[in-house]
Amino acid sequence: TEQAPARKRRAVHRKLAALVSDPEERARHAALAAEAPDPTIASALDLAAGRAAARGATAAAAELLELAAGLTPASDGALGRRRRLRAAEFHRLAGDRKRATMLLEQLREETPPGADQADVLLALALTFTVYGPSAIALLNEALLAAEGDDSRAARILTYGAVFHLMGVDVRAALDDARAALEKVERAGDEAGLAVAIARLGTGEMYAGVITPGLLERGVAIEERIGLPLDYFDSPRCALARQLMYLGELDGPRGILDELQATAGARGDEGTRAMTLWWLSVLEWLAGRWQFALDHSLTAYE
Repeated sequence: TEQAPARKRRAVHRKLAALVSDPEERARHAALAAEAPDPTIASALDLAAGRAAARGATAAAAELLELAAGLTPASDGALGRRRRLRAAEFHRLAGDRKRATMLLEQLREETPPGADQADVLLALALTFTVYGPSAIALLNEALLAAEGDDSRAARILTYGAVFHLMGVDVRAALDDARAALEKVERAGDEAGLAVAIARLGTGEMYAGVITPGLLERGVAIEERIGLPLDYFDSPRCALARQLMYLGELDGPRGILDELQATAGARGDEGTRAMTLWWLSVLEWLAGRWQFALDHSLTAYE
């Protein structure tokens, strides 16, 4: 029958799951052997995805989480949606924005109003597949869904600042960044505070204004609690750019080089590309044009 090859494949995967020692391989084979949703296998896949992400294998983590979501019982729909949301995030970090967007568009239709919907809408904006008014509309919808949650609302506002800067609306960007800073201060959210500071510092650079010590405060938080922040969220990255604008090159070179290396290690291709691009600008300004060319080629790849 047509089902016979599928049964044989499942049997092979079942035997392999019992033989292999690597937890990721074992979880993957168990998933491919499963005939129906299985919360135990789904949990093992979730844990395996965490291990994959920790070693920088974001594409593998995304695949494992999709398998976990597929094996999550329908009765636990919220958990299945959370796993797909994390899968989309890892696809984005690995550079597969198309797959991330597809998953998020599905989740947008399925997720009920509230905090979870706000997370999906923000994640959809962060795929950067829409810009301008469309992106701002997504974020405004997310803000409404996050009403009453200062930390969530602040994160959404920080990305409002990003999209306003892309649209060359510096005043609106500063308004969103300052509102985000106020909310995270009120919430006592240290991680959110570092991000809000990075966004406000970036907006001030565009406005030609510098608040003394602002970005340095964000850097101290980022370093103290060991935040693995991306290009847009990192006060250290914002400080490096500010110092470059002020004519300093040696300090920013060290910051950006470390940021691109750590981003590569955790599988964040977007942050690595952007920091390499800024390194190419720095070396161009320094007159080290071969270094600039090498960095820009690596960023392009």
